[in-house]
Amino acid sequence: MTPTEHLKEHVDALVAEIVRADQSFYVLRTIAAHTDALNAKNYGEVFQLLQAVLQDRAVLAVGKLFDKESNRYPTQSVAFLLTFLKRNRDALRITQRSLLLREILAWNGVGLPDEPQDCELTDCIVAHYSDSRPNADLNTLAELDVALHALKTHRDKRIAHAENISPAQLPSAKWTDTRRLLDWARRLVSTVGMAYLGTFYTTPDGRYLLEDDARRAGVALSRLFKAAGIGKTETQEAEHGAARYAR
Repeated sequence: MTPTEHLKEHVDALVAEIVRADQSFYVLRTIAAHTDALNAKNYGEVFQLLQAVLQDRAVLAVGKLFDKESNRYPTQSVAFLLTFLKRNRDALRITQRSLLLREILAWNGVGLPDEPQDCELTDCIVAHYSDSRPNADLNTLAELDVALHALKTHRDKRIAHAENISPAQLPSAKWTDTRRLLDWARRLVSTVGMAYLGTFYTTPDGRYLLEDDARRAGVALSRLFKAAGIGKTETQEAEHGAARYAR
């Protein structure tokens, strides 16, 4: 495989995890919007189980996106993608040069030579996203670092392992924080997909196109509820987005 083909494989893997997390979020939001009606019809227990499964699915998907590189086996993660770009800077070719230049110039504090080579543009991409990449191990108050630390702690202590610990002892992990982490990952795959693969994941106004595909899962469930005579709860769907992970 060529470096570009390998790159496509890595980007596709990250995009798939983003879609899994988005699908879970929209189905969870739809269930939350029908909570009262589901409980009234004695369906609450089964949908509580589905909520737990989907929450785990979303946490695992986002956690995999931001996993560190492993010395024992290759991982499909943000960290690996940035390392791949760095290692293959001389072999990768930019296919959307003018669009990439416009995006880079919009990044604060990024300087470019008058006529940058493809490898220099790759260096800019790697530097920009490496500097802003969320890091769960950093002892900072940066929003994304705190959010990733909370998510990974929840994953490691409540999903991957049955650690004897009270949920109250875990850092607060909210869906709004998870969405911010996904937004960062979307920006990365959008830049890389556009620059090297000619694949556009984002519209000029910043809308992530595949989120519409993920949203269809929630829409389909809403239609199913409507057909079954299960009405919406008065509480707004958006309130679900601020809930802590249930455990």
